[in-house]
Amino acid sequence: MNLTNKESIAHYFCNNEVEFVIHLVAVASIPKCESNKKLAWDTNVQGTRNILEASQMHKVKKFLYLQSACIFSGEDVEMYNEDSLPDPKHYYGLTKLIAEEIVKTSNTPDFQTVVVRTNFTTMPWEYPKAFTDRFGTYLFAQ
Repeated sequence: MNLTNKESIAHYFCNNEVEFVIHLVAVASIPKCESNKKLAWDTNVQGTRNILEASQMHKVKKFLYLQSACIFSGEDVEMYNEDSLPDPKHYYGLTKLIAEEIVKTSNTPDFQTVVVRTNFTTMPWEYPKAFTDRFGTYLFAQ
């Protein structure tokens, strides 16, 4: 399915029984988003809007959106939490933040949306026993 193409999404939903959507799609390369802002916007923002609308139209009950720590600046704060204010420093982070807001404002009693902010770092993690749960970020933009 191509999230930038509403017909592709509609075809998928019409031909499959969808109860729960886990949305992981994004142009996640910071340099690629900077060099091709139209692609980044069309995929990260409009694609999210497209899959949300299709989910609502087809009576999906739950929608999970995987978010990025790159909505934060990575400056002046060692650890972020759920009350930290986003401050993206590049176009990728901006598109992900806008998409998150679209997802959050789509939440209704009949269409439950959840945003999971996560981040991926190089593995193996140097301190595997340091945390059992944590709020924070690594912003390895390279």
